[in-house]
Amino acid sequence: MEKEEIDQMLLSHQKWLDNGSGKRANFSHEILTGFNFSHRNLHGASFRFANLQNANFQSAILSRALFNESDVRFANFCRADLACAEFCGANLLFANFTMAILKETDFDVANLGGAEFLGSIDGHICRLDFEKWSVCIRSEFTTIGCEKHANRDWLSWSHDSPEISKMHVDASEWWRIYGPAVKAAIMTIQQLSEK
Repeated sequence: MEKEEIDQMLLSHQKWLDNGSGKRANFSHEILTGFNFSHRNLHGASFRFANLQNANFQSAILSRALFNESDVRFANFCRADLACAEFCGANLLFANFTMAILKETDFDVANLGGAEFLGSIDGHICRLDFEKWSVCIRSEFTTIGCEKHANRDWLSWSHDSPEISKMHVDASEWWRIYGPAVKAAIMTIQQLSEK
């Protein structure tokens, strides 16, 4: 996508935000590596399946933006507003979320390896990988593989709970081995979120 096309889409998006006369920005499937979106209001914009490696979103408004399945490795979201944004299945390897607003941001099945969350608001996130399933723990809910449930549920289930055995043929044995570590991490995130 050429810079002129991007600039036109950004202008139309701003009109959409201001008075509805423009069009919501849709950067889905686009290659936008290294592009500078800093300080832009991109509320509700779609970046699904986009290549955004090394993109700069510093101090941008990205509430309700969609980054599902996007490649956002090494992107800068420092001080960005990402409230209710979606990063389901996104590759966020070494992305920077320092001091970002992450209230109700969805990171289900996202690769958060090496991502930085220092000083982020509601950014207490724990990511674990045990054998075949990744674990993403937030203050209210936890996702293991494709199973997302409230933390109170995960904490109450044992390896022989029917809820666990219904998830996958190997889930009971996995939960027997790794459940105690996951529960300890959940309780730590909950304690940090209460401060």
